[in-house]
Amino acid sequence: MWIDIVASILEVVIDGGVALLSYTVNKTEKLSLARKAELDIRLWHPKELQRLLRDNQKLQAIKLYRDETKASLKEAKLAVEMMQADMLVAQHETRLSKGNPASLDEVRHFLQTGNKLKAIKAYRKSTGVGLKEAKEAVEMLAAKWSLG
Repeated sequence: MWIDIVASILEVVIDGGVALLSYTVNKTEKLSLARKAELDIRLWHPKELQRLLRDNQKLQAIKLYRDETKASLKEAKLAVEMMQADMLVAQHETRLSKGNPASLDEVRHFLQTGNKLKAIKAYRKSTGVGLKEAKEAVEMLAAKWSLG
């Protein structure tokens, strides 16, 4: 129990998204970044895993992850979800920087100042996507950047 308390305190102290001790999925389940890194080292086919995720074959990706890392089902599911989220965030960042490199900075600025609505509008203007997709993208970017 005291380890969870210390980890929670350290998560708050080491803010910024770079050195977080754990990654939260669905606000209840966590997988420590150290454990994920330990498992990821065992992957023999990381590119195949990424391909499966790009092709929306999440179950096959989880199975591949379990087979190669010997992780539990829960750990494999969380690790694959983390990878999937990281891939989506990278796609959103790339999409923003392709439209106009300043757009990425503009969205970050709006999130830093607490103006999520303007960030969504800036994302839509730069990428031409719909409101729902822009909202989801901005929320993912905010989570990655530990903003908003």
